[in-house]
Amino acid sequence: MYLATMTFEEAFPAIEDIRIEYREYDSAGHPSYNRPSVSTKENIFLEIGCSNRVCHEGGFALLPIIRKMYPMKETTFQRTITCRGYEGSKKVGRRCWHYLELSITVRYKEAASQ
Repeated sequence: MYLATMTFEEAFPAIEDIRIEYREYDSAGHPSYNRPSVSTKENIFLEIGCSNRVCHEGGFALLPIIRKMYPMKETTFQRTITCRGYEGSKKVGRRCWHYLELSITVRYKEAASQ
């Protein structure tokens, strides 16, 4: 299932609505933005870039989380996820310590309307 070749609705036809709320924090626990960010089905984003200016290959992937929720019809996901990037390089740098407080809420279509 690659979203590069299909829409979110084509990839996840049973999802009626989805709401993604997150707030990014730096390694000291300070929020990167003044308020949480929100994404819905109408403006969905499945990859969030890391705001750490010295982070390389970083960010937060939401698509794998939704893919795990979908077959089980899970309706909520609330966790802290860490950036996958590095400050410097993989060989000599250290892991990026930015993280997201993430909440995903999914409403599925009723069986008769699928």
